[in-house]
Amino acid sequence: MKTFGRTIAVAISLALLTTLALASATQASITKLTRDIHPTGDSDPTHLTAYNGMVFFQASAPGLGRELWKSDGTVNGTKLVKDIGGVGSSGWPRDFTPCDGVLYFAADHVGYGAELWRTNGTTGGTWMVRDIHTSGHGDPRELTCVNRKLFFSARTTSGGRELWVSNGTNAGTRQVRNINPSGGSDPSYISAFGGKAFFAAYRPSSGWELWRSNGTSAGTTMVRELVASSGSSSPGQLIKVGKTLFFAANRPNTGRELFKSDGTKLGTKIVKNIGIGSDDGWPQAFVGLKGKLYFSAETPGKGLELWKSNGTGVGTRQVKDIWPGANSSMPIDLTRFDGKVYFSAEKPSTGRDLWRTDGTRIGTKPVEVSPGSRDGAPQWLTAVGDKLFFAAKIYNTELWKLRGSRVMRVKDIQPGANGSGPRDLIRVGNKLFFSANDGTRGRELWVWKP
Repeated sequence: MKTFGRTIAVAISLALLTTLALASATQASITKLTRDIHPTGDSDPTHLTAYNGMVFFQASAPGLGRELWKSDGTVNGTKLVKDIGGVGSSGWPRDFTPCDGVLYFAADHVGYGAELWRTNGTTGGTWMVRDIHTSGHGDPRELTCVNRKLFFSARTTSGGRELWVSNGTNAGTRQVRNINPSGGSDPSYISAFGGKAFFAAYRPSSGWELWRSNGTSAGTTMVRELVASSGSSSPGQLIKVGKTLFFAANRPNTGRELFKSDGTKLGTKIVKNIGIGSDDGWPQAFVGLKGKLYFSAETPGKGLELWKSNGTGVGTRQVKDIWPGANSSMPIDLTRFDGKVYFSAEKPSTGRDLWRTDGTRIGTKPVEVSPGSRDGAPQWLTAVGDKLFFAAKIYNTELWKLRGSRVMRVKDIQPGANGSGPRDLIRVGNKLFFSANDGTRGRELWVWKP
């Protein structure tokens, strides 16, 4: 009976794939390779970022190494922006961040090391903003646009990693404050909130705590010391939802739980002790929708499940115990689409599949991606207009989409058991860009357009 059941399941899956292939062939949309950037190997596009109606990314090409590229989805419009690294070296452009009309990023140059760069999308309009560490690597990280200024962390010749700000000019790129002169405060999780930059930072006297900055030394201060003395609350996963800044933080008597801030000391407090006592609630995978925070959290006896919060203790509750009991459905890839939150979750009867929620228990249900099979394992959930795209493994791993109640495969890019393995999905206007491997030309940049 088990063999018969598996045979029927496979037959259903293959019939579904045949139907989907015929349906996709009649659709007006196009899914195609943009350009074979590396004809003898993989260009392996990464760090895909939307800017000025195009996608900018890092890719490898013969004789160039890994450099800055852009694409509008056509062969001729997919081109090298600039060879940043220099002869025989890769620029490794990364952390692309649009801000006030400019695309900022970190990149390596053979003569300057890893520093801050900017581009307007042209070769002549791409240059290094400042050589922050004149004898080594400034290594900019955490690039974040706040009130039309770029905040980031970087290293200098004389000190450790600290908070910096830039207006795109050499003179206007400066260290904001030396929070920890003895070795660097290592600012992290930089996030925009209320026109200021909020972030986690370290100094010996207070440990890791929540800070804020308006871009001046005097205006860069600790928000609240949640753990006294040199202990650390270690704030992380900062996200603005409505008028509230949510984040995860530690306290000895509560463990790692959900906190919030309105930017003031008194308004920075725990939302709810989800884990009970000193057990960790482990809030994670944050996304905001209609003024509420949706996230994953763990409670004793119920595992890691889907939660939501309006910023109050009473309004913070588990949405649904998808995998009942102590096991965890582990919701991930939480994504806003069509007025709901879509995500990937697991339960014994279906494996890992696509789910959606309207914030109610009864309105939290699976979206049937893989009839007759298990473990579609959807990932890279990305909304484009009235469609939700994702990579899923149904016979093989390919690009799928949801429109209304209909789930269909977009294209069988690499026929056979391996699949093309789409990843790094990103929306640019009404187009979807992603990397995929068709089995003959290696991993390259692909585009879907209506």
